[in-house]
Amino acid sequence: MLRSRLVMASRLGAIIVSALVIVLAAMTITTIPYGRAFHDFFILLDGAYRISVGHIPDVDFASPIGPLLLYFMRWGQVLWPAGHDFVTYHAVTWLFMLPPMAALSLRFRSGLAFAAAFALLAVMILLPMTLDETHLSEISYFASYNRFASGLLFMVGLWLVLPKGRFDGALLAYLLLLLVFIKITAGLVGIGILLCALMFGRTGWRVCVEALCLFLATLFLIDASTGIVSGYLRDIATMIALNEEGGLYKLFYYAFQNWIELLLLGLLVLAALRKALSTGDLAKLGLVDFSRMVWLRETHIVDAVLIMAAVWGAESQNTGSLGFLPASAIFFHPTAWRNYRLINMALLAALVFPVADMAVKRSLQAYVRERTPAPVQPLEAMVKGTRVSLSTYEGARFFTEIFRDKLELAREVQNNRFFLTHDPTSNAPAAQLAQHMDTVEAARIFTERGYKDRASHFASLYFSDPFGMMLGLMPAKGTMLVMDAKRTVPRFNDQQAHDYLALADGVFTWHCNLDGQEYDKMFANVLEAEFDKLPLTDCWSYHTRKQD
Repeated sequence: MLRSRLVMASRLGAIIVSALVIVLAAMTITTIPYGRAFHDFFILLDGAYRISVGHIPDVDFASPIGPLLLYFMRWGQVLWPAGHDFVTYHAVTWLFMLPPMAALSLRFRSGLAFAAAFALLAVMILLPMTLDETHLSEISYFASYNRFASGLLFMVGLWLVLPKGRFDGALLAYLLLLLVFIKITAGLVGIGILLCALMFGRTGWRVCVEALCLFLATLFLIDASTGIVSGYLRDIATMIALNEEGGLYKLFYYAFQNWIELLLLGLLVLAALRKALSTGDLAKLGLVDFSRMVWLRETHIVDAVLIMAAVWGAESQNTGSLGFLPASAIFFHPTAWRNYRLINMALLAALVFPVADMAVKRSLQAYVRERTPAPVQPLEAMVKGTRVSLSTYEGARFFTEIFRDKLELAREVQNNRFFLTHDPTSNAPAAQLAQHMDTVEAARIFTERGYKDRASHFASLYFSDPFGMMLGLMPAKGTMLVMDAKRTVPRFNDQQAHDYLALADGVFTWHCNLDGQEYDKMFANVLEAEFDKLPLTDCWSYHTRKQD
């Protein structure tokens, strides 16, 4: 009894200490490097700003990402106003991950197993990098919800393979709610794991019913009080309709990117079948009874296939994310290391090594490349505490000249698949920095000329609105958090464009797109008929609604 209490105290103590360390980091880290896919970070900032002025995600504005991410960002800003928003955002997320980890902590057979699982969770939630191949050294602001969903699926996997507890219904409902409101595809996969656990005899009806009832009741209460759930489902349905053609391709691409892990899983399955056939039980029992015997005896193999299939199915970005790292939960199965040790060791290395290799290499690259800061820090007006390196700044100066003097040539080059701005090409952060610098300049001119008083509700025809938070503008309701033609919005006709801007009387338009998403042209007829144009920079214009 005393030993179990000491174990409990030590593991819960480690979780509490981690919370204190992360809170301290959120309070003290005020500057971090600029990095790739910075525009994904600005989506979160824009969403948090809209929440701060009273807008509700998926009700007052459409969003392709889980609304909980926007609230995490906002809560971090409120709790640690002096901290860096990206750091405080991760801090809030980490705190939400600790209750389920605490509930699972006593189920590990050893302190080493608990420490390994806790470290893997920290890597998935806190490491600001992804596995997609790139020559960049910068940290990655790209699609942080993929990493968070990976950590949650890892914990669902741990629940599946570890001994079960008394309050598993509440634990699973909590995990499913976080999954759904962070990344709905991962949430559906989590529900699938729960149902498979019931079918495989890993849990009972009571736990399954408790979890789903708590989950659905919470969704109902949230929707009744805010309307978020209905709006979220409506927005996701729109995204699915726009992206449905690419789903199968993404699954095959993800398999291609992670073929070693899938090959080793196949070898693990074949080894189990070979072992079963070598006993001669097939001749004695018949096919049905033999299959049932193998199914019950090789629970580790069955769970490994289920968890790896779940991680594969949850990956929708086909960027690598964290690979199959969340599937490492299978190695905490009580029988994981009794048999097939060589294949298991190879599979574990294949799951973990790519992330460890990436973390070490990019950290060392960043140490070398990021040591010299730019002579000016151009993003301070946009996002405080964002440190731009000299090399990236010099690249941005070059791209500024391209956007100003060679825009049509740059479009032609990129349309012929020599990518200048697409992630994860090495020059993408510099090209995007040039765009951000032009945006900061446009905001300065906008303020100098007193344009703010000419409108009351604003929208930007751009990937994500960069002006609202910078200038304290009121976003127009009904606009998109992320505008990405054929992914989050269709190609608007004139009537749809008119309806989209119905509640906006001030509109910013960007003219320097290289990827064919020229929203100023898609909205050109409506802007000409209903708005007056005021130039800002070579790449930005501002439009105010005409007065009757």
